[in-house]
Amino acid sequence: MKKTTGIIFSALIMAAVSIASFAAEEPEKKHAAGFVTDTEGECWILNPSADRSRIKLGMFVYERDTIKTERRAQVKMVFSNGVEIRIRQNSELSVMEVPPAERGMSSRVKMVFGGVFSRVIKQKTKFNVHTPVVTIAVRGTEFDTDVAQGTGATDIRVFKGVVALENDFGSRELKANMKSSVSAGEPPAPPAALSEEEKKPEVPAEPVYSLGIETAKTELEEGKEFSAAVTVKDAEGLEAKNFKNKITLSVTGGALLSRSGQNKWSSSVEGSSRDGEFKFGIKTVSAGPAQIVAAAKSAQSSSLDINILRPKERTLRINVKEGSSEREIKIKLKSK
Repeated sequence: MKKTTGIIFSALIMAAVSIASFAAEEPEKKHAAGFVTDTEGECWILNPSADRSRIKLGMFVYERDTIKTERRAQVKMVFSNGVEIRIRQNSELSVMEVPPAERGMSSRVKMVFGGVFSRVIKQKTKFNVHTPVVTIAVRGTEFDTDVAQGTGATDIRVFKGVVALENDFGSRELKANMKSSVSAGEPPAPPAALSEEEKKPEVPAEPVYSLGIETAKTELEEGKEFSAAVTVKDAEGLEAKNFKNKITLSVTGGALLSRSGQNKWSSSVEGSSRDGEFKFGIKTVSAGPAQIVAAAKSAQSSSLDINILRPKERTLRINVKEGSSEREIKIKLKSK
């Protein structure tokens, strides 16, 4: 009897530990600053630990990552607050801070050298580009930044909206179709008008196709599998049934992905659309926010925020042996 009591007591201790784990708060997930929507040539990403990886379509980028492009290479990114940047060849850019959009804080990147085109779509979005000689503060605009390697001398062209330039020696405001330059130890130069040639940003044409991510709901219960799909539309908003480019899906947070009909789960999957649709599965692993992104060549990328919820109740089953017999103890765990 004492032995049986001891077994049951041990089982109850295990159950208590499980209950505590079930009720405990999840650790905060790593916030993704943005993701890669287009890449060409040799592009690399370095994390704070100095680990270097080649940039791939759909890859997530995090704060304190550094992006480097080589000759004839470029990479396009979309940040979590909707800011788009395209980093040109022979450039280095560091992601300093990109808070979640709902916090309303400024996003900051550091342009070490090279060129970057930036598009800030939402008027209220705050975005700063830091170079060795000037800080560029913008809201709702399109502008181009070139930074000379070694000296840090910076040239700025504004195509839409308004840009504020500031350093320790002075400040300037640049409006649409204006330019300025800044050298070390000097205030920003007075604004000058862009020539007709300079008014054309050095960016490729907008994609013809667009991707969308569809799920039955965006609040998903932890520990389950769900069906979803990527849709492909053409410029007229119709199903792009002949779209041939590979689609890359990536996820960050407490979820995994799999191609439809397969049981191989990972943080990234690739596949082709069929009749304008690419079906995939979502497996929820741990509670908290998660983000899924879809990217493909010649297509506008898409992202979907999901919220993974803890189940309100779980059943813990414990088998207890007593001599030659065995019985099952069921304990219901409820989350607060």
